[in-house]
Amino acid sequence: MAKVSRETLKKTHLIMIDVLGEVDKICKKHNLRYWIDGGALLGAVKYQGFVKWDDDLDIAFPIEDYEKFCAFAKEELPEGMFFQHRTTDTTFPYDCAKIRDDRGIMIENHEIGKDVKYNQGLFVDIYPVLTIKRGIFHRGLHIGLFLIIKLFSYKYLNMIKIRDFFVSLSEKFHSKWGKNSKVIRSGNHPTIRFYVNESSIFPLSQTKFENKIVPIPNDVNHYLNSLFPKGYKNRLPKNAKKAPHAFEIKLKD
Repeated sequence: MAKVSRETLKKTHLIMIDVLGEVDKICKKHNLRYWIDGGALLGAVKYQGFVKWDDDLDIAFPIEDYEKFCAFAKEELPEGMFFQHRTTDTTFPYDCAKIRDDRGIMIENHEIGKDVKYNQGLFVDIYPVLTIKRGIFHRGLHIGLFLIIKLFSYKYLNMIKIRDFFVSLSEKFHSKWGKNSKVIRSGNHPTIRFYVNESSIFPLSQTKFENKIVPIPNDVNHYLNSLFPKGYKNRLPKNAKKAPHAFEIKLKD
């Protein structure tokens, strides 16, 4: 099995920081809100940078700003970076959005042995989030919708039109941002694990991440404890000797 060296990961991190810088430029230019998320947020809080074995960087947007960012990114990313979605890369089967960088190729574990035709450049993940009303009914509604969305996804039945219908349906329940709402992933990335108080995000705070100052949720403890219910303060990759997503990373000279 291929193994990604620490030196390769360090170089990959530098490229991802470049991508993050371009995201930040676009967001400042157009007054869009975003924050670093997932393992990158965990690393920012614990180490002021990447968890040393991490091989991706997650960025989250309110769905309104996400839709605007997608439109701007298609036009404004510099040469060598590509906004990837199945609307811009017809061979890309997933509904998430990524920014790919052509300074390297990342082969993920789930791609091993497959005839991959889509762009496999180094990437940063882009996630939309929406708000829902508090309560068992609304949470249960989205759990049901997200299960249906997953059922019709590429991994299972692969019925795009049906999946898109339920994605749009899930987003129709999006409520206005407010202190009494909960925040979840949108149907484009359906996981109910992401379920936090809206008031824990805005107004955004800032922290150091590698050589940049980046936006983060204002109540980062609540946010990370919601993402990692077993407790984020003691969390490390399950296998510290391997990158969690990449089977292989090939950097260009």
